Amino acid sequence: MADMSSYISLLKDAKRDLAGDFAPDGMLARQALLLAERTAAVADSCPPGQAAGWDMFGAYLADAVAELEADLDDPAVLTQEVDPAGSDADELREEAAGLARWLADLYASAAAGEAGSGWRRLVWAAVARRLDDAAAELS
Repeated sequence: MADMSSYISLLKDAKRDLAGDFAPDGMLARQALLLAERTAAVADSCPPGQAAGWDMFGAYLADAVAELEADLDDPAVLTQEVDPAGSDADELREEAAGLARWLADLYASAAAGEAGSGWRRLVWAAVARRLDDAAAELS
């Protein structure tokens, strides 16, 4: 399992890996969504006052993943077992919210573009909205 610092590195790496070539339905984008969703597991080790935001973050991400993958043939999976739990969640919160906001911008741009069918662009717009909502829960 990854420790707190390596999990944060995974979040940063996900952004770096997608920076050059973002494909909204691509496996890298979907794995980044799953990684962000998995981050919400930190709620299990947070004080009760912080857990609610993480729980909502996870719920919005789960909705985004489900909506994105509903019409796709091959479900995305994380390629390694990771655990975001750690004693200090401040940096984790910042990186997770940052990844969600960044992905929201990418999906919103894809939705406004010309690539993909009209239906997929609507899906990408819905995913962007869920990601915005998720990031707001951690802000």
